[in-house]
Amino acid sequence: MQELDCSILAKLRPATSKNNNRKSIVAQAFNRWFVYGLVGYAKTEQAMSYWLCRCKCGNFGIVAKGKLTSGWSKSCGCLKRETTGDRARSHGMSKTLVYGRWADMLTRVDNPNYKQAHDYSERGITACEGLRKFENFYALLGEPPARYEIDRKDNEGNYSCGSCEECLSKNWPMNVHWVPRKINARNTRKNVYLTYDDKTHCVAEWAERLNLNPLLIAKRKRAGWPDDECLGFKHRASADRYRRKV
Repeated sequence: MQELDCSILAKLRPATSKNNNRKSIVAQAFNRWFVYGLVGYAKTEQAMSYWLCRCKCGNFGIVAKGKLTSGWSKSCGCLKRETTGDRARSHGMSKTLVYGRWADMLTRVDNPNYKQAHDYSERGITACEGLRKFENFYALLGEPPARYEIDRKDNEGNYSCGSCEECLSKNWPMNVHWVPRKINARNTRKNVYLTYDDKTHCVAEWAERLNLNPLLIAKRKRAGWPDDECLGFKHRASADRYRRKV
C-alpha cells in the first residue's frame, strides 16, 4: 500500500462549518474511488473542493471533486498500470518504436501535466476509442519509417481512426498518418505562415525553398512587412512607409 501524499494540504483551506455548504459526495463511488470525507478547498476563486478517497486497491488519495465527477481520475494509478500491463502482455510490443509513438499520443491528450497540455487536452483534443487500443493503432498505421512521427492531418481535429463506433457516431474522419519529423515540426500552432502567389507555407519552409535565412524572414514579419517583401519577391518602395527597418 502506498503512503498517502499530503503535499496538497498546503494548498488548501480547511473545511469549516462556514464554507462546508456544498453538496456532499461522501460514501459515493467514482470508478475505483470511494469517498470518505471532505478535506478542504483550493485557495483560488473557484475554490474547488478536495476529498479523501480510498481506491479499490486499498490506497488512499486526496482528489478534486471535479476530477471524480468527470471521470478524469478513475483510480490511484493502479488501473492504468493494470491496463498497460495487459496490453504489453497481449502483444509483446511494449518496447518497440511504434508502441512508444502510440503511448506518446495518449500522453499528449490524457495527461494534464504534459508540458504542452495547452495545445492538446486544454483545447479538447482527444483520441478516439479505436486508437486507444494499441492493436487497432498498429493495424491502421503499421510501423513508422525511420525518423517519422504520428501527425494529425487536420491540426484542429482529434486523433481519430474514422472507423470505430465513436468516430462513426461523431462523424470523425481518419485524421492520423506518419510524417517526417521535419514536416511534423512545421505543423504546429506556433508557426508563422506567409502567403505569396496563392501558396502558403511556414517561415522554415519558405526559407528552405528560397534559400533565405529564416530568422531574417521572421524578423521582417514581426516588423510588419507584407509577405511578398518578407520573402524578397518585392522590394520596399520606401522605408518611411513603415518607419521600421530590418
